[in-house]
Amino acid sequence: MSLGIAYLNCINSITPEAKTMRNFYSLRSLPLIFLLLAAPFAISQAEISPQVKARYSVNVPGADTRLIEPSPLPGFYQLVFRNSIYYMREDASYMFVGHLYDAKKSENLSEKRLRRERLGALRSMEGSLITYDYQGRHRGDVYVFTDINCGYCRRFHANMDAINKLGIRVNYILTPLLGGDSMLKAVAVQCAKDQSYAMDVAKGGGRVPLSHCRNSIEDNIRTALAIGMTGTPAILLESGQLISGYLEPDSLLEKVEGRE
Repeated sequence: MSLGIAYLNCINSITPEAKTMRNFYSLRSLPLIFLLLAAPFAISQAEISPQVKARYSVNVPGADTRLIEPSPLPGFYQLVFRNSIYYMREDASYMFVGHLYDAKKSENLSEKRLRRERLGALRSMEGSLITYDYQGRHRGDVYVFTDINCGYCRRFHANMDAINKLGIRVNYILTPLLGGDSMLKAVAVQCAKDQSYAMDVAKGGGRVPLSHCRNSIEDNIRTALAIGMTGTPAILLESGQLISGYLEPDSLLEKVEGRE
């Protein structure tokens, strides 16, 4: 892939279906980190022309035009929506969606911005995390989107003791996608008095008595899909990088420590 200031061709319009640091980044310190990393660039809405807002509204249905930001590409705005960034020229004449690169540094500026968005999204899910704490020296945290009925999710869970012994804290986010009784099992685990024990039982194929409580599982699913999760397991690192699929413990540690 050749790098350039803009990777995708500019287009005049776009369809609604357009596809979409280590330890101190722990969610326990996320409110401060969120302020530093996830807050949008300051911009006065008065500076943005009605034409730009109208064109965004037409071409990116559902996006909040109050979140329009200056783009690193001179003369363009950007708007983050559903794990994509939509770039529009300041006169609303051209728009494209895709990845914007710094050609000199070979740096994906779009992915850098999306990582901040993913970290910010964690704040809405922090109350429903089910945590398995690290042992020994803390190497880092991971946030794992999981479905009780997912085979590779169960395989990941079977390695939990080994993962924790490597110094990795695992924070589960229940995101049942497989249909059937996946949602019922997720609710049962989320509403259990001892969530970790209930998770162990459910991931082991056992039955967790169903009880109901106020939970945010459906909201978590919507948020997870919006930030780029396409299936389970999916692993969100403290850097904001999202990894789709299963990893063995040693490979996970390499990702956590940035040795990929």
